[in-house]
Amino acid sequence: MLSRIGLERPRGKTALKWMTTIPNQGLIQFGEFSGRLYLLPTTPQALIDVLSTRAYDYAKPEGLRRFIARVVGFGLLLTEGNVHKQQRRLLQGFFKPHVLRPLYPVLWGKAQELVVSLEHTLNKQVVKECESDGGVVEMSEWARNLTMDFIGLSTMGYDFKSFRENPDKVIDRFSELSERSVLQDTFLVLSMKIPEWITNPFRWGLDPSRWKANRALHSFCDRMVNERKRALAHSSTTDPSNLLDILIQQGSCSNDELVDHLLTILGAGHDTSASTLMWCCYELCQNRDIQAQLRSEVRAAIPSISDYSAVSWETVESLPLLDAIIYEVLRLYPAVPMLAREAVRDTRILNHHIPKRTRIAICPYAFNRLPEFWGKDADRFVPNRWIDIDEFGRKALNGLGGASTKYAHITFSHGHRSCIGRPVAFIQLRCALAAIFGRFQMELVNPDIPVQPPSFITMRALEGVPFRLTKVEGW
Repeated sequence: MLSRIGLERPRGKTALKWMTTIPNQGLIQFGEFSGRLYLLPTTPQALIDVLSTRAYDYAKPEGLRRFIARVVGFGLLLTEGNVHKQQRRLLQGFFKPHVLRPLYPVLWGKAQELVVSLEHTLNKQVVKECESDGGVVEMSEWARNLTMDFIGLSTMGYDFKSFRENPDKVIDRFSELSERSVLQDTFLVLSMKIPEWITNPFRWGLDPSRWKANRALHSFCDRMVNERKRALAHSSTTDPSNLLDILIQQGSCSNDELVDHLLTILGAGHDTSASTLMWCCYELCQNRDIQAQLRSEVRAAIPSISDYSAVSWETVESLPLLDAIIYEVLRLYPAVPMLAREAVRDTRILNHHIPKRTRIAICPYAFNRLPEFWGKDADRFVPNRWIDIDEFGRKALNGLGGASTKYAHITFSHGHRSCIGRPVAFIQLRCALAAIFGRFQMELVNPDIPVQPPSFITMRALEGVPFRLTKVEGW
């Protein structure tokens, strides 16, 4: 798969073409150059078998797991079977609404720091270039820094101070590990095809800088675990304020397991959230009328970016257009556009016998754009598909965006292996978008140049795309 459709731009476009043009009864079989066959589920019923009914009959291919673990460790994302079930039970308490909602003021404070830092950057450009209509920034680094700050505070109570003097350099280490290169692409393909005993000696030798970054990240997470343990041992309160504290107090994880959990959440969470934030910026620049509507909605609910009393979960979660924009961007630009699974035992999909070791290709990019579910405008950015208006003109978010099934939107997957971090991602994106577009008008510097999502495991943020920001007074 990776040699044929997994490395295209954007990943999933061929699968979408197949699913809309090849007659099938729920499965399409295809091969790659090595002769390995894959099955592509094409209906919700087939997905239900793979993601829910028989979820633990499938696992990530071992080579892919080893490759991803270089960045995110062997936490919940990469565990399988009973170990995954145990880890999910340990973690799920943190992701409940009553635990997460107190994070809104904390994360809003970070979003405010971003806005102040952007204003400072724009002001310097105005003075230097004698411009009065805003300034130009490349937003991808800002997005990564903001999401890393968000995750650091919510996961382990640690402030990376990305928008202050002398920020923590650990953010750069994650960027080094997740940055795409020819070597990365080559090693990923080899990891999927060649036994570990062959590829392992070359894992870091081909790219020693990544090995150093990997060691630095492990060291950082180990230090965080030990510091939080010492702090909790001398604390008079038993009320944990972040995920790491909860796990330490539960006492069920070893130090190595805690380190892996931190690596997983920091590595996987910051990259995917930053990517989604960037695509939100891109689509709102392409749809300036929707951007203006969002600004009006935010300002009507939150009188000032500095008014922390107005930033409650009740307020932020009551903004239908804000949520609709997030849902629509997640639909069009799933953070992981294609997934690979392998049957760990003989099983079934739609009453078809699936032998052990059969590879399955799941394509969120394709499902999320199927005209069968989303209509003729399936490939267009239409946030209003997520909003219902009652007879009194009141707007409310609907859960399906007009689709007939939740399996038409599989960005976070569904079932036992669905993304546990979904509610945190929404809180982060709500705070970030409300603060940025409440304060600024944003436009693309080069709107006529097409932007293609890069091909890799994740739908990476738009690197090198310049945005023009102009402060909108009155907030």
